[in-house]
Amino acid sequence: MSEIILAIDAMGGDFGPRSAVPAIKRALSVYGDLRFLVYGQENMALPYLRECSLAKDDRVILRHRPHAVTNNLSPLAALRLRDSSSLYAAVAAVKEGEASGVVSAGSTGALVTISDYVLGRIPGISRCSLGKIIPTFDRHNPASVLLDLGANLAQTREVILQNALIGSIVARCFMNISRPELAILNVGSEGSKGPAYLQEAARDLRDAEFCSFRGFAEGSDIFSGRFQVIVTDGFSGNIALKTAEGLYRGLAERSGLRGNNFFLAPIRHFFKRKIGIMQPDKYNGSTLLGLNGIAVKSHGSASQMAFMNAIIQARLQCVNRLPELIASQLTSMKR
Repeated sequence: MSEIILAIDAMGGDFGPRSAVPAIKRALSVYGDLRFLVYGQENMALPYLRECSLAKDDRVILRHRPHAVTNNLSPLAALRLRDSSSLYAAVAAVKEGEASGVVSAGSTGALVTISDYVLGRIPGISRCSLGKIIPTFDRHNPASVLLDLGANLAQTREVILQNALIGSIVARCFMNISRPELAILNVGSEGSKGPAYLQEAARDLRDAEFCSFRGFAEGSDIFSGRFQVIVTDGFSGNIALKTAEGLYRGLAERSGLRGNNFFLAPIRHFFKRKIGIMQPDKYNGSTLLGLNGIAVKSHGSASQMAFMNAIIQARLQCVNRLPELIASQLTSMKR
């Protein structure tokens, strides 16, 4: 069995090793091919490794780093910490070939900046993007690719076109769709809506061979299953995703469906069957696309189960050699 070694930034996110270490234990119980390099402050991480009976497990190696990249630290300041931080060291392990991928729940900006600097981009990619395959309510088209989710806040025609290309490659490789139906997220579906850079990108995509361009999508289309790829800039994409996550959690926590009232049973069943598939923890983990390496961003407030799902995402991408797939598909599309 070929081993897959993942580097974990154990200090990232709201919970640090309290969430990351139990997630590692869960992942090891499911996947026999996984091994971990855990980067973090020893006095913080080691107690959780002991609690999870992983301190002497040869599948888990703890590497002490004195600094953690906090959310109030700017990306450039995080970069200057270099190998003394758990985040930088975990990314560097991928660059040096010690690990096949990295998972962090830390600052998105810091992860993007450090990964871009350390790993570099695939030739032909000008900016990396955060993307993920999200669930939809359409059983015939149960998933869509959504990007960018926050890696690049710039709003330009070039960014939209590149996201369209990368999103189409992901749909081709992981959803087995040779020419996905693609739309640009906009304030309306009418062709005249939106700023100039979206109008320009739409004109360029009309004759694209790598996708079947369907025009503009509205926010209400994101989970409809109408489109297999939806592209936007990181500013709009991040807001859209977090709005959806907040809505789900608000419904789950405040709907009153947790009581034992007999009359709530049909509503509770509907919620679990229809809306439960959208549970953010099940789909935790966005991927930095366009890099010469695998980097998965977990939600900062991820639970143990959610962080494990980010680990599973990273493992799947390692098995499928995602960067190589994107590079080869990019080359073939440009011929």
